[in-house]
Amino acid sequence: MLLGLTGSIGCGKSTALKYFREYGALVVDVDSLVKKLLSSDKEVQEAIDRHFGNKAKDNANRIDRGKLAHIIFNDPKEREWLENLLHPRVQLMWQSLVKADPDSFWVIEIPLLFEKKLEKLFDFSVCIASSTPLQVKRLRERGLDEGDINARIANQISTFNKIERADFVLTNNGNIDFLQEQVNRLCHQLNHS
Repeated sequence: MLLGLTGSIGCGKSTALKYFREYGALVVDVDSLVKKLLSSDKEVQEAIDRHFGNKAKDNANRIDRGKLAHIIFNDPKEREWLENLLHPRVQLMWQSLVKADPDSFWVIEIPLLFEKKLEKLFDFSVCIASSTPLQVKRLRERGLDEGDINARIANQISTFNKIERADFVLTNNGNIDFLQEQVNRLCHQLNHS
């Protein structure tokens, strides 16, 4: 079984992924794969260095993910360039993990699952949804300002659109016990169907 987990930023995908792991699924957070590429893949680092120069670096001459995020979430062409560099590599990474253990129950967290039309690669898609005010509150708690929040939300299709396209929708409006219960119920349903 291969599930694609998605949802808008700040809706609780990482929390849900933790609950899928606790249930017994093998999980992959593609954002962690991106972080790995940015911190350790020389080819990726050199390409970013050539393209962005010092605009995306910290004082120690390393890629600064915050600076890079600010650039790409405010310039669609730069975002497209970076996605074209990273996304094929990330997809190969998670697909090789799944290929190494194809009989397991896998959940792959992909924020841009529908935006990049990747849902066809999965048995089912699962959307984590929450109210917009709660989503914004969570993003503020992460330290994002209003401009960054609006830019990041604007770069994804709406939560409503993701709900419409997903095979399953789990609600995360504050009570994490309820989210865990939904994850467990879905896993049980899928494993016994």
